[in-house]
Amino acid sequence: FVEFDGSLYFTARDSWEDGSSSGNYELWKTDGTEDGTMMVKDLNSVDTSSYINGLTVFGDYLYFSGRGNNYDTELWKTNGTEEGTIMVKDIQPGEYASSPSYLTVMGDMLYFSANDGSNGYELWKTDGTEDGTIMVEDIYEGSGHGSPVGFVVFGDLLYFTATDGSNGYELWKSNGTEEGTVMVVDICIGSGSSYPFLSGGIVADDVLYFEATDVTHGYELWRS
Repeated sequence: FVEFDGSLYFTARDSWEDGSSSGNYELWKTDGTEDGTMMVKDLNSVDTSSYINGLTVFGDYLYFSGRGNNYDTELWKTNGTEEGTIMVKDIQPGEYASSPSYLTVMGDMLYFSANDGSNGYELWKTDGTEDGTIMVEDIYEGSGHGSPVGFVVFGDLLYFTATDGSNGYELWKSNGTEEGTVMVVDICIGSGSSYPFLSGGIVADDVLYFEATDVTHGYELWRS
C-alpha cells in the first residue's frame, strides 16, 4: 500500500463479469469508501495480470513496474486517472521486458535497475519523461549484468551492490553520472564477492551500516 495524492494505491483482482472466476491483478486505489475504491487502469487488457510492483511516489506521479498488452514489463507512471496512466519508456522495445526494479528517489531523479536487451541489468535514471530516461552506467561492460540491487540513499549519493565482472558483487555508489558511478571498495579482494546486503542496511549518525563478508570473517557487520 502506498499513499499518493489523497488515495491509497495497491494491487488487487476482481472477478470476471460473469463472476465465474477470479480476474487479473491490476492497480487499484481507494479513498476509504466503497464508491471510492476502483481500478485505476487495466494495463494488460488482453488476458493476464499487469503484475504491478515497486509503487514509488516521485514528483506529481506514482511510478511502478507493470506489464502491458505486449507482455513486456516496463516503467509506468500514473496521476491516478486511467488516461493519466502511461508507460514512461519502452526500455527494451518489443515483447521483451526491461523489468525495472528497486525504484528509488534521489534528488530530482528516480533511479532503478533495468535491462535494455543490449547491456544487461544496469543502473538507470529518469526525470519522468521518455527522453529523460537513460542508463547511468554500463557497470558490467557489454551484455553482462551489473545487477545493481539494494539501493540506499546516503548523503548526496546512491549506494548499492553490483559487479563489474572482475571484482564480484561489491559496494558501489553513484552521483547519477557515468564518471561518478564507482566501486567504493573491493571488500572481498579479487573476483570473489562480499555481497553487501544493503536492503537491510541503515544510515545512522552519518554512517552506512550493512552486512557483508570478506571470506575470512564470514558475514559480519560493516560500516562506511
